[in-house]
Amino acid sequence: MSALTLISEHGCFGGVQRFYKHDSREVRGPMKFSAYLPPQARMGKVPVLYYLSGLTCTEETFPIKAHAQQTAAELGLMLIAPDTSPREPRLPVCRARISQSASELAALAGLLLEPGPVPVQGVAMVNLLLADGLGPIYREASRDDLGAIVERAAHALSR
Repeated sequence: MSALTLISEHGCFGGVQRFYKHDSREVRGPMKFSAYLPPQARMGKVPVLYYLSGLTCTEETFPIKAHAQQTAAELGLMLIAPDTSPREPRLPVCRARISQSASELAALAGLLLEPGPVPVQGVAMVNLLLADGLGPIYREASRDDLGAIVERAAHALSR
């Protein structure tokens, strides 16, 4: 992780509400998070609660809507709320290959949204497709049939 950049800071219930930005290697771009430091943090270490919000929330949603800082100040609890969704495209996907395999990718996404346990082998195959920017979904000149690879991953998920 790169150095933290303090975006803003505000006094709040005797503590400090801060907003930070940093470059993330994992998402290949900037990410943000908020940190509430209770008054007790000036004197030493305090316990930390990490709040992971939903897809449409930012690092500002929890501090603004939850009003948890007062309780955190009373309990001496630090609150960390990262923006859990990258806001900028980071990986150079091959749009032509994705278009050709749109129906297979839609079926795969549908399987991932179904409730219940997910087979580990299927998760591993999806990870190889999407996670690191090196899989077949990103390679324009790949000889791999993306649709067939996605279908195999979907089959592994539906077992």
